[in-house]
Amino acid sequence: MPGAAIIFLLMAVSLLYRPTVFDSFIADDFLYLNWANKVVQHPELLLEKYWRCEQKWSADAAFLLFYRPFFYTVFLLEYKLFGFAARYYHLVNIAIELLSTIIVGLIVISLNESLPNSKRLSNIQIKIWALLSSAFFVLYPLHSEIVNWITSIVDLLVVFFILLSFWCYTQWRIKSNRAYFIVSIMSSVLAFLTKETSVALPLTIFAYELFFCDDISNDAQISTTKINWLKRVKKSLITTLPYWLILSLYFCLRTIVLGDLIAGYPDSVCYPTLAGWLKGLTIIFIPINTLTIGTHSYIFKSWHIVLGTVILLNVIAIFRTKNDSRKIIYFLSIWFLVTLVPALKVFPNVMSSFNGARLAYLGTVPLCVFLAYGLAVLSKNGRISFLARLTTPIFLVLAGTILYTNNLTWAAAGRWTTKVVSEIKGCCQNGVGDPLVYITGLPFSYRGIYCIVPLAGIAQEPILAKDVLHCVRLDGDEFSCSPGFIKDNIEQAAAKRMKLLYWDSSSETLKPVEFSNCNKLRRQWRGEDLRQIMRVSALSGVNQPDVHVLENGTVEIISHEKNNTFIVIELNLPDLPCWYVDFLALRMRFVDMKTLGPYAQIQFLFTNKIARDYSKNYFAYNNCSLSIDLTDKEQKLIFPLRNQAAWCMGGKCSNAKIVLPIKNSLRISELFLPRAIELMPQVKLQTLSYDPPGQIRLDKEYNHRQCITYDACGIKDCTQVILQAVPFARSFDNSNVGLKKSPFIEKRVLNPSGRLYMRRDEFPMETGVFKGRVVAVDKTNRPIGFPSDTFLIFVDS
Repeated sequence: MPGAAIIFLLMAVSLLYRPTVFDSFIADDFLYLNWANKVVQHPELLLEKYWRCEQKWSADAAFLLFYRPFFYTVFLLEYKLFGFAARYYHLVNIAIELLSTIIVGLIVISLNESLPNSKRLSNIQIKIWALLSSAFFVLYPLHSEIVNWITSIVDLLVVFFILLSFWCYTQWRIKSNRAYFIVSIMSSVLAFLTKETSVALPLTIFAYELFFCDDISNDAQISTTKINWLKRVKKSLITTLPYWLILSLYFCLRTIVLGDLIAGYPDSVCYPTLAGWLKGLTIIFIPINTLTIGTHSYIFKSWHIVLGTVILLNVIAIFRTKNDSRKIIYFLSIWFLVTLVPALKVFPNVMSSFNGARLAYLGTVPLCVFLAYGLAVLSKNGRISFLARLTTPIFLVLAGTILYTNNLTWAAAGRWTTKVVSEIKGCCQNGVGDPLVYITGLPFSYRGIYCIVPLAGIAQEPILAKDVLHCVRLDGDEFSCSPGFIKDNIEQAAAKRMKLLYWDSSSETLKPVEFSNCNKLRRQWRGEDLRQIMRVSALSGVNQPDVHVLENGTVEIISHEKNNTFIVIELNLPDLPCWYVDFLALRMRFVDMKTLGPYAQIQFLFTNKIARDYSKNYFAYNNCSLSIDLTDKEQKLIFPLRNQAAWCMGGKCSNAKIVLPIKNSLRISELFLPRAIELMPQVKLQTLSYDPPGQIRLDKEYNHRQCITYDACGIKDCTQVILQAVPFARSFDNSNVGLKKSPFIEKRVLNPSGRLYMRRDEFPMETGVFKGRVVAVDKTNRPIGFPSDTFLIFVDS
């Protein structure tokens, strides 16, 4: 590439990635910092990354399994050089991005050189194509995550090695210089040791050989027999055989080390759907964080128009190109599809414009080369050359603007994460010993950017001065107990070192959970008392319903709409202490229930100090939904709030409302607050005073058996109980209908109260974390009420 082009790219990178050089870590960065700090003291841990798996693979595993030893080597080197100076990590990411950008331009030149002289673009066109391809790549807005997230150096490295290997291969085929082939093989090995994305490399090189081998080798037998694809495939396979051998050895090594050929994300978190694929593919072409740049903004609309124009110009250029010269376009299309192969399992679920963009990072190479092709071909001596010349700078300016805006958002997310970490430090380090720190309401993301990892990654050395082993969030997917166990154990010895905190979104600080006085807690409302605390309204544009009290004390709500609609019942429950309210229930009867449809639901929404409005605020879910039985008889609808952290840790309930469907009318006879003992089995675990509540441990030496005391006598019609256990990554089914899928362990006891025992030999081949619960059952073997609080079972973990 000419020196002027490189200077232009350097200036563009320096300007648009200036916000990226922020001194903050985000999300998984903390986990790798913990690991690097341990490896400095124990270097043998790095060698284990090459030949040993840390965890046993299981289809229900809650952890992720990857084979990326070279990435760990590079990260450890960065840690030794930079320590906690995050800005230098970002500078390294920018440097690798720039190196890949240069190789993109070189690949474009190699593709053109792979064609016969008569089919190549002119010197001016190829220079424009190479320059635009590199410029589009370095300015493409989808790259914000890859460059701004320190951990994504794994994606930068693997793409750099893939591009270097591919370019060296093209140079070897064009110039027959064996040195290029050696560098290509070495780069491919490093790519396979860096990330799974490398499996796309042999397919890419094979596609290149398949399309260009006849032009490169000038094989008359193949070139004259255009339809003889079998000979092409055979020759291409033989030529690219070293890369397929490396791929085979790589899969063998993965199988030996990880115990599984694919590994990666557990199947329990992968739900590939057509809608997910279409959404992910759309994001590749429209890489805009809509939380920062709204869908109604001029930038958002302009991107669609300009991108559509660029694609249209490419179509025109392709039609003007001779059939023999279109193989570059065919190759780029196949290359783009090949880049998605390594992400087949998770692409529909993970891909987004602000998190998950790393999955499509390699795919942006053929995409940017393709987008630049039409502009380069039509920029010289054509009727529409003016349109191509006008569209090019507009596209570059738009891409740069979106990229710069995304980088600003990442920088702001970094500063916000630093503030959160500072709050956690202040709460965890002030205390003697190992405190139990439970946090709720803490956002997972900032403007859509995933920022906070499991808190165990932050509450360790070197982030903190000492390890805090029991610092978890109660409303996330971490290994935490149900809040109900904290309620039951708040007066015990473990509570002396227990800290219950919530994230105050208004001041962006962690504050202690407040416990209100419950001496005057009212648990029942009927008749006129019920009417006084209710304010009924309909959705906007709908006639308001009538509300009155019948002689029997039932509150009747009458709708004036001909069709089904929804009403909102706002509840005036002043100073209701959330901590002491486990359930909220309604006795009600619907009229013409069958017309509401089989999926009718009722929702309870609330606000308090954690959830300050009715929306889902930073993943602190402040709503509870129930399905309605298709019957015209009176039914009891119970909202389980006991283990909803955003409810019980939020102080007093500020506002509450119930949203429910209605046809003609409905009648509410009672609103009440049931006690937990009436609806769910009470469970006590055999734990030591210093253990966290809601956890038991099983091992083969000291704790080979643990006792679980249960009491379901308060549940009407309960005659027996069932103990159920599943791996942590799996979910129990709906709380009051049991499991659709058989649990890992199930024990039945023919007494409503007593003791149960869990033994280590019940998990003969398994280790890890499991979830357990006790379900009450009636004499017909039907689950009744709600299951007990969910407890954790650590098996040799």
